[in-house]
Amino acid sequence: MAARPQQEKIMTRRLIAVVWVGETNVNVEMVRAGLAEVYRGARCQASCRELREAEARAQRARAGIWAQERYESPAAFRKRARTAS
Repeated sequence: MAARPQQEKIMTRRLIAVVWVGETNVNVEMVRAGLAEVYRGARCQASCRELREAEARAQRARAGIWAQERYESPAAFRKRARTAS
């Protein structure tokens, strides 16, 4: 099965892609496992509800990144780094 990426460039020049392997949305599976968080830098275009629900379940289960005592999202880190310099 080949992955079939769907992608979109957003205003911040970030490439946002939805990766499918067969019928499996890899993005949702990564969020569900706590290996990624939902990107909130742009309006959600695909699997929005499923992604938010997967993230909430991962947080409650303290899966992956959510198991850390003090998890800091990439967005929070960038904001803190900007204000510190």
